[in-house]
This record gives sequence, C-alpha cells and structure tokens, in this order.
Amino acid sequence: MLPAHRLPHLLSQAVDLQVSRCPYHFEPHPPSFSSQIRYSLLTDHLCPRSEFPSETVHILTAHSDEVWFLVFSHDGSRLASGAKDGEIILWDMKGESPKVQHKMRGQTDGIAHLAWSPDDSLLLSCGREDCPGAIVFNTQSGEVKCRVQNSAEDSLTCGAWSPDGQHFYVGGTRGQFLECALDGSVSSSWEGIRVNALAAHSSPRSVYAADTHCRIRRYNFQDMSYDNLIEEDHSIMSFTVSRSGRNALLNVANQGVHVWDLNDRCLVRRCHGVTQGHYTIHSCYGGLNDSFIASGSEDGNVYVWRSGKEKPALVLRGHSRTVNCVAWNPVYPTTLASASDDGTVRVWGKEKAALRQRQLAAASEPTGITGNGDVSESTSERRGELGGGGVGGLATSASSLASEQLDESLSAASLAEVGSDWQLAVDSLTSSMDSSVGVQPLSLPSLSSRPLPPPSDQLPADEEDEDQVTGSISTEV
Repeated sequence: MLPAHRLPHLLSQAVDLQVSRCPYHFEPHPPSFSSQIRYSLLTDHLCPRSEFPSETVHILTAHSDEVWFLVFSHDGSRLASGAKDGEIILWDMKGESPKVQHKMRGQTDGIAHLAWSPDDSLLLSCGREDCPGAIVFNTQSGEVKCRVQNSAEDSLTCGAWSPDGQHFYVGGTRGQFLECALDGSVSSSWEGIRVNALAAHSSPRSVYAADTHCRIRRYNFQDMSYDNLIEEDHSIMSFTVSRSGRNALLNVANQGVHVWDLNDRCLVRRCHGVTQGHYTIHSCYGGLNDSFIASGSEDGNVYVWRSGKEKPALVLRGHSRTVNCVAWNPVYPTTLASASDDGTVRVWGKEKAALRQRQLAAASEPTGITGNGDVSESTSERRGELGGGGVGGLATSASSLASEQLDESLSAASLAEVGSDWQLAVDSLTSSMDSSVGVQPLSLPSLSSRPLPPPSDQLPADEEDEDQVTGSISTEV
C-alpha cells in the first residue's frame, strides 16, 4: 500500500533535481510541494540568465591606480574599495548610481585587505608585506579611529573582526599575529605565526588563519589553543568562509579555487577555469544561501560557479587586466562587484538593470552618471552599445526591451495557456507592444507550422557548446 502523500513527495524530488541542475537558479528554494506548484509540469525548471547578475551595470573609475581589494558592507548599502596607491573609497550603493561617500588615505604601499566591523561602523585596512601597521577608519566620518603598529619591522597584511565587534585580528608573513582592542592596543598575540589570510569565526576570540605552511587553523585567543583544519599542497593565497561556517573557499597558488568542508575537513571539489599564478586573488560566496561562487582571474575575467559544480556557469568579460577581487552583495544577491588592475570597479547586475542604465545614459549624455562627475562611466560609453546615444540609441534600447518582453511572454508555460491558436496570440501581443513602445512591428515566423525552439541561453550547461557553457559576456555588441 502506498504511503500517504506519495505523489507530492515524488514530484518534490523531481523539482529538487531540476533545481540542482539549473545553472542560474536564483529563487528561494520552496520549503514544501505546496509552494512548488508554480513550476510547470510541461517543461523542466530553468531560471533565465536574464535574472542573473551577468551584465555590467556600472563602471566606477574614481581610482587612479590598480584596484586590489573590495568588499560590501554587511547591510549591502556600501562598498569599500582599495587601490595600489593606498587610496580607499567608500561607495554609497543606494540609488540609481553609486556615489563616493568618502575618500580615505590608507597604507602608502597599497591596500591589500579591507574588513567591515559587524555593525559596519568601522573599516579595517591592511597593506602589503612591507606595511608595518593596520588602520581602523570611522565609516561615517572617514576619519582614522586608531592605528596598530608595534615595530617598523612588522608586517600586517590581513585582518578580521570578532563577532561582537569589540576586537579585531591582524597578521602577516613576518610572524606577527595580534588581537587588538578598538583603541589599537594589543590584547594578546601569537609569536612566530606567519599568516597569509584571516577570516572571522563565530565563536568569541576565535579566528581562522591560513599560514605559510599551506594550512588553515582555528586559533583561540582566550585559552591560546589552536585546531588544525585544512592542509594543502600549495600556498593558500586567500580564503573565505561561507555564512553557515560549513565550507571554506580557497584560492591556491597555481591550483585555482578549492572548496573544503570544515566540519569533515576534506576537499569537496576543485572549481576549474581560473588562471592564477602567484598573484593574490580573492574569491567569494554569493547568491541566495551562498549557492554561487565567484572568483577573479589573471586572464581578466570573472568566473561564476554553482556551489556544487566544478565547471563555471558563466564567465563575465569586461576587464582588460587581472581581476584581483570579487565581492557579492550579501543583501541584494543580484549585485556583484569586481576589482581589477585596469583601475576600475565593475558592478554587475541583471540584464534589465543594465538596459535601464543604458537608457538613462542615452537620455543624459555625456556621462549618464549623476552626482560625481568622473567617479564612474556609463556602460554605454565603455561598450559603445548606444551608438551616438540620444533618440536613436534610446529607440534601440526600447526595441531590445520589446524583444526581451516578447521572448519572456512566449515561454512554454505561456504558450500552453493561450491555447492552440498561438499565432493569433503572438500577433495580438506584438501589436500591443508596438503601440506602447513605439518601435516597428516585429517580423515573426508562423507558429502553426512548427513549435518554437527554447531560447539558446536557457539550455542546460551540459547541452551547450563550449562558448555557451562559459556564458561569455562580450564587451561589444
């Protein structure tokens, strides 16, 4: 005899399998079958790539040198970026376009690491190997709150905050590993620990540290104990820990991106695609429930993977030099930022958001960006997508918008609902779009003779050719 609710259980399993195979899945996972009924029984579930942050929405050009690091605030409203010349910029990410909130002068030999305090009121800045000190800034005023420097021979290149925000940790490859109070005084220290990278731990007075012996340990400054977690065969250049604390994402010299399970202390997978030699590149988790991984690369691209996959779902192109750091907005998962040696910060978003920015740029040339003059350029200027801008460019964008709306309206589920007379429905929809958008009627093939093929960008990754699997985002149209 069949158990109760057996059919809903089987259908729920089918949906789970489809979601796991969706390369761009960006929806909250349904908790029960009752909320899964929105998925069609006629076609497999597949999120459109247009809903994924795959297009350049903003290009921020306020930095005058290579941009080495960037990180979003915990509330997602601000972005901090640091450059080779020691300049730190706080960006206000609210509104149509990012605006410079503060420009601050950090370490003179370059900004290697930035970390927001848990309440986003403070920002910790660390420099390169030759930098002997760390600086803590007040993020509201932009002023220095405290400095940490014991000796001119010290090296403090990375940092992290305690979960209560009352202490922060700094370390470097010359053997300094310090726990500091908010006034900059050293509360406790480990001697002889050569640290490459640090990450916050959920326990009080504990922190993860990657050292020069290719391992990651958890250090407890309360009882001065440590616990070995990970050991690699090559140098760990940087790492980050998922919000759940279960997994760690490592950038390993000459090996690329590795995912480790911190509970089971085992290597889970290797993410293929990135080019990484001896430059320090910072990757990140992102999306809903950290379901995606993103990393920069020495080939100038941004690589994005589903958390359970080894091959990239997308390759975002646009930077002209090494991408040093990638940060995913923790509150708005459709926003991704990347920092590059080309001196720019790119903000990636959905296709519709990019289209809107191009329309705003066409309507407000020459820059299409409000508030800061030279702090950023419109996407259209860098990519030449609107031609000369103005009315012609806006009409092109409107036409693209109409085509996009039409493609979305002709999904398999929509076609099933309108009945057998598909051509009549398409003609009616096209006519209504022509009158509302103001573009020439679209020429469509007859739908009565053959079914519509699925859009090429909605094929599963395993069925696409090599170019489609990478999801390349061209900088020219």
